[in-house]
Amino acid sequence: MIETSKICFLIIGLPRSGTSSISQFLDHLGVYFGDPSHFLDAKKLTHNPMFYELQWVNDINDLVIKALSRPNAKVEDFLPIESDFQRAEIASLRDSLQKQFREEFGDRANVGVKDPRICFTFPLWRAVLTEMGFAVRTVLTLRSSSAILKSNLDLTPVKLSRWQRFHVRHLLALRYFTRDVPVCHFDYDLFMRQPLVYGKEKAAELGLAIPDPAEATRHLSSKHYHHQPDEAGTGDPWVDKIDSDLRAAR
Repeated sequence: MIETSKICFLIIGLPRSGTSSISQFLDHLGVYFGDPSHFLDAKKLTHNPMFYELQWVNDINDLVIKALSRPNAKVEDFLPIESDFQRAEIASLRDSLQKQFREEFGDRANVGVKDPRICFTFPLWRAVLTEMGFAVRTVLTLRSSSAILKSNLDLTPVKLSRWQRFHVRHLLALRYFTRDVPVCHFDYDLFMRQPLVYGKEKAAELGLAIPDPAEATRHLSSKHYHHQPDEAGTGDPWVDKIDSDLRAAR
């Protein structure tokens, strides 16, 4: 195995699962997520105070999903497989990804990239980052499935079945694409309940120093924690089983 001192933390998980709060925590521990002026605009997307999500990362992931989607397919039905990433239209994006990554992060050793779409584009990111000499650390954010569903429905009120499919395809994709790599499960609900204790535990698991746990978790606010965990699930027993199996690493 090639030893490298450079680490890229890939923050993946469902939208509304706490990825932004967990990224902010990692930021306090010295992980650089890029120039904040390049993040998604929180003034336009007012459901989040700060996204930690680079616009160009979103754009590249959107291009990958568009290239791999069937014509006229609904977005909640998109689910790629490993061999899809050998296609010419995906290979052509590798140089663009490397160029923008270097421009954004320069020679920094501890960097982070956050976007729920990486659930579906993970093979591209893993290949490019490895080629660039980074060790990839995958951080999967977990949250009560019923809370995620309610939060997404509040933002975009559509048929429940669409959000159930949206939910399960993320879980299936990330479990499939990360099946042979270590994944740090970062439970947002536990983090909100026990920020100091749980924050120290996760920092140690990721190999990051946490000199001031109180400062690193000061941003956690009940004001942005609208839906509490409960046992309601998603309303679909099959989706709930997949969620449960993923948490138990089955």
